[in-house]
Amino acid sequence: MIQASLIISLQNNVLINDLMLASIERQLFRDFEVIIVADHATSDVIRTVQTRLPLLNVPARVVWSADSGFTPSREQQLISTAIRNAESTYCIFVDSSIILHREFIREHLLQSTEGYILTGQSVELSESIVSELTADEVRNGWLEYKYWRILADGVFGSSTHVMRGLYLHSNLMRKLVFTQVNDVYSQHFSLNVTDAEQLLLASEQSRDITTKNLLQDNDLQVIDITNAAVSYHCNENKQPTLQFSQGVLQRVKRIRYKVPELGFQPAMVEAKRVKNKKRF
Repeated sequence: MIQASLIISLQNNVLINDLMLASIERQLFRDFEVIIVADHATSDVIRTVQTRLPLLNVPARVVWSADSGFTPSREQQLISTAIRNAESTYCIFVDSSIILHREFIREHLLQSTEGYILTGQSVELSESIVSELTADEVRNGWLEYKYWRILADGVFGSSTHVMRGLYLHSNLMRKLVFTQVNDVYSQHFSLNVTDAEQLLLASEQSRDITTKNLLQDNDLQVIDITNAAVSYHCNENKQPTLQFSQGVLQRVKRIRYKVPELGFQPAMVEAKRVKNKKRF
């Protein structure tokens, strides 16, 4: 069985999508699949992405609908279909505006533990950095080998939260920086099927339940693994994009997670909005 399913919301931006796909090609851990949820993209963008999928060298497919326009119910249906058809029992949610460190998927799996949701925040790349990036540079590790450029842009330019991009190898340092948090961050998060079932079942009981109470009542904890599962968010403003993973759990409706005859209601987990203050 495949060990992880990377579920990506496709944005209506060919450049940014190419950068994300290039970072998938670079992943050192290869036992995963890619499921692209095309809920915000046009048919032209979808066709372009489909031509790139063979380059990933991992199982990959697109879940989309020929219906025009975007509606919450259509998005719920697409996300539900993606997870219901996942080949693994561990799901990692990201947006296609995120570029992944080459250890991103491996770290989510290494840190995964029953009873925990893993989450993390991204380096916010400036528009000037993003405009210079190409898919080939991402494949060649530009963001890692020339990270000093991003650090400098954090001081003299417009990139923010640049310390999130420092990949920590030391277990001692990880113990110091990995912290328990009360919310699921919008940049990326992951959880296994057992915890997802528990969370989604609990949400059936009350739609007014808060994130904190929902997690506590079900003995679920959220751990921030930002400096292990490193990612970079593209602040590209030429084409507007919508965030996917923020609040994704409450948009997932009647997902069976490979348990026949059993449906689940959307979990009322809201991602914490992180103010975009400049920190470095």
